[in-house]
Amino acid sequence: GQQAFFMGRYGEAEAHLQPSVAIARAIGDTGRIAAGLQLLGMAAYGQGERTTARAHLEESLAIARASGDRDRLPFSLNSLAELHRAEGDLDAAEPLYEEALALERERGDQADAAVNLLNLTMVAIGFVALIIWAVRTWKRDQQEPADYKIQVVHRTETQ
Repeated sequence: GQQAFFMGRYGEAEAHLQPSVAIARAIGDTGRIAAGLQLLGMAAYGQGERTTARAHLEESLAIARASGDRDRLPFSLNSLAELHRAEGDLDAAEPLYEEALALERERGDQADAAVNLLNLTMVAIGFVALIIWAVRTWKRDQQEPADYKIQVVHRTETQ
């Protein structure tokens, strides 16, 4: 399932991951359950099934938190944050990325910390884009069509 996922064959990945997660549940392997649900969530997202993706990713995160698996937790946080960011919910994405970054720094994982710094940068860029859009919209809404006149300001110099 994992190989199919990374090759972009999400339907095939889902077909392999569903029974894998079922087996992990049956034997109580929380790490594999969380990992499988994370991949299922991302596969669902890749197929445009955001509601299913959210359910899998939220469950993956809940299991990783409950089990105290500090190695799995940053990946679950990051995946759910990615979904939020893709949906434009930057306020929900940012704290998840920040938590993942803190855990990665705590573990000394520089490579994954760098990825989350990049993700936080993308959130910041998204906030800036929203501000620019809001200002432009406000300016447009403040002017009536008749108000689009060019005003010339004359400056007189005193001698």
